[in-house]
Amino acid sequence: MAERDSKAAKTTTTPIISVADDDIDRISSLPDCLLCHILSFLPTPTPVIVATTSVLSRRWRNVWKDMEVFKFQQKKKSQKSLFYSVKSVLALRRPGRIRKFRLQSDFSEANLVTVKNWINAAMGPQLEELHLLLSRENNDNLPLAPTLLIRNSIAALSRESYLFFPSLKSLSLNLGSTRNVDVLLSRCPVLETLNLKLFISTCPDLRVQKLRVASSSLKSLTITALSNYVIEGFELDAPSLENLSLLFNRELEGFSVRNLHSVRSASLDFCDTAGGYSVIELAMKILEKCRVLKDLTVHRRKHAYSKRWTEPIEVPSSLVSHLENFTFLLLDQFKEDREFITYILQKGLVLKSVIGYNTDCNSLLSLFPGGSKKCQFNYVHPYYQGCNLTWKLIRCVNFM
Repeated sequence: MAERDSKAAKTTTTPIISVADDDIDRISSLPDCLLCHILSFLPTPTPVIVATTSVLSRRWRNVWKDMEVFKFQQKKKSQKSLFYSVKSVLALRRPGRIRKFRLQSDFSEANLVTVKNWINAAMGPQLEELHLLLSRENNDNLPLAPTLLIRNSIAALSRESYLFFPSLKSLSLNLGSTRNVDVLLSRCPVLETLNLKLFISTCPDLRVQKLRVASSSLKSLTITALSNYVIEGFELDAPSLENLSLLFNRELEGFSVRNLHSVRSASLDFCDTAGGYSVIELAMKILEKCRVLKDLTVHRRKHAYSKRWTEPIEVPSSLVSHLENFTFLLLDQFKEDREFITYILQKGLVLKSVIGYNTDCNSLLSLFPGGSKKCQFNYVHPYYQGCNLTWKLIRCVNFM
């Protein structure tokens, strides 16, 4: 009896899959398109290294040449290694489309032509995503002008000289000039996500040309203007835009917006100066133009002057029926700041959450309950933990 139980136990612990079945390479039997998809999740040139080693079957050795996604990223000080990898991969791959191209690297100005050639090699009618994060070896940002994306020299610039991107959906660029941005966008008919960083370092009259962003397909726009010069004007026309984030650390003299009826979230981070728009004026313009706005963040970095608050004759429809979340950080608050905040709280009939950073908590609490009877107020105050500035929630009050 004991011998029979022992045999039964051995029978139940026998593996279902045999050793022979375990040795089958099922991945290598997949179609090439699936193998390329698997390799696309690895940073380039990792797929090339893996595919060309003896770890995998010989079938993998040439699969990488049909890849459509390339991610080149410099690690620590391996610039020489990265340059060799990019040059080798782009030279040995089979001619075909590139859907996604990402390049993150430090380089000297002497290598600018080489980098330009790499970008031109990636550009084609099937390109969907282009991400460029390029800087000098000394960690200074190296701005790239939109003219980097044209075939001919700036002297021969025309619409015909621009490349056409019929499939490009996501674009991230560091720019040294706002010139020709509108022409570049006109060559991207299905662009949905645009991230622009402006690093303007030289300009004869301390000003730059207008920045114009016009796109019927754009859904998300982020502009970070970290220049030392005044921006003469910013024009925005994007009927499909849903998310808007703007950061300007210097004066903005002109701000023109239209066809923003789809924007649901807006973040405004501006520096107020005597000659330009105040962030409060910009916020009111956004409320007027963005009729379905639900989330609004207002941040003023500096306040060099005080502007009188003028209440609009007509209350924006977005404030009455759509705005649910309002966040503000207004340093060195002035009288007009309190008047603006009071206006938002009283007219915001559907507000659910209000977050105030570095503000007079007690004076703001006296404004509640405002127009909305169901609103939560959060007061956040800055404090230093060692050398690091952090924010701490001081008080949370619910009004129901």
